[in-house]
Amino acid sequence: MAAKKRKVEGERLELLRELKAKADQNTCNLSVVGPRVLCGDGMSNRVRLWNWKTGKLLVDLPRSRFAVRHAHLHPDKRTAVVCYGNYDEGSEIYCQIWNLHKQVSNITIPLGTSDQTGMFCLKAYWVQDGQRLLTVHETEGLTLRHPVTGESLAEDTSMNQIICCTLSHDRSRIVLVCERNKKDVMCILDACSFQVLRELPLPDETRVYYVGFDAGMKNLLYLSANSFVIEIETGSVMNLHKIPHECLDGGYSGCFLGEGERILRGHNVNQLAIVNPESGEVIWKKRGKEEFCSGLELCEDGQHILTGGDRDGIRVWRWVRE
Repeated sequence: MAAKKRKVEGERLELLRELKAKADQNTCNLSVVGPRVLCGDGMSNRVRLWNWKTGKLLVDLPRSRFAVRHAHLHPDKRTAVVCYGNYDEGSEIYCQIWNLHKQVSNITIPLGTSDQTGMFCLKAYWVQDGQRLLTVHETEGLTLRHPVTGESLAEDTSMNQIICCTLSHDRSRIVLVCERNKKDVMCILDACSFQVLRELPLPDETRVYYVGFDAGMKNLLYLSANSFVIEIETGSVMNLHKIPHECLDGGYSGCFLGEGERILRGHNVNQLAIVNPESGEVIWKKRGKEEFCSGLELCEDGQHILTGGDRDGIRVWRWVRE
């Protein structure tokens, strides 16, 4: 569905189109490879593959009786890994490897059961150009797996109580917010060897909702009750400004734009905002119920952004600088 256009000047996000299925969508995450975007839908327990450039729905996987927790697209754009599990205590949690074109899954990898907290962090990523599969379990740590059989190849259980994790754009590193050696820290690891490349203290004590790399992997964006930019090499922290208090009860997502000169932030007070990280100034923002943002992903061209929310499908934006 093409968006209506009106003349607006200045730096902004320009809405290009919306990707909507017949049923409501509640995006739990987005995974982009080239013109393809894989969407995990936490409302209908489905996973959908779209061409975000044309707006065409390519694949709509069968509905699961378990909640979709995370979905990640393989670099070949034909394979996906999906994590499933309901949020009640004792619920089975597992991931499946899907052939998207045939819409079949021949591999199911059991990951245990959900604890009393409902398992906040449960993810799976394709790493090493898709030659390995990495599963991240909140209480069991990291497991590197064979990409076809799901067999465990290596484990690291030294990371406990993993709250948040994000894979770098080149799939080589992962950043975790976790407990390590009885301290709450951020750890940057090699995604295959699990070698700890950097350990950093948390910038504040409030709940973290998102942490992720810039394009050059020199800085981290850390979103909690505050917004921070953290220089990885030195550990220096820049506190941008306080996010409104009403955001504390919902999720955030964000990304760096360009070479890190801008930050795009989305959160549950129905607002998208472009922020100057040097000054904390909000350069552009858009509010409205359709801007509820539970998922945000920067495309590989660095100019297009995909956002997903509650019931409103996926929105395709272009970053405009005039």
